[in-house]
Amino acid sequence: MKRTPAGEFVMTPTAERTLEKIRLVRDTGSVALFTGSAGVGKTTIVQRFLREDRDARYVVFSAASRNL
Repeated sequence: MKRTPAGEFVMTPTAERTLEKIRLVRDTGSVALFTGSAGVGKTTIVQRFLREDRDARYVVFSAASRNL
């Protein structure tokens, strides 16, 4: 089994499905909310998409943002 250097992105089946969903959101002009446990790769997959689509925007809201 080939080892992947720490921090290197690996295109897993889950990552590919998530990218497909992000592209669908972009193509339909929708809004999406992706949730999951800490460390599963949510931010990493979005960063990967942002390198693919330079016009895309990524907005992060947290509990501290609720008064916006």
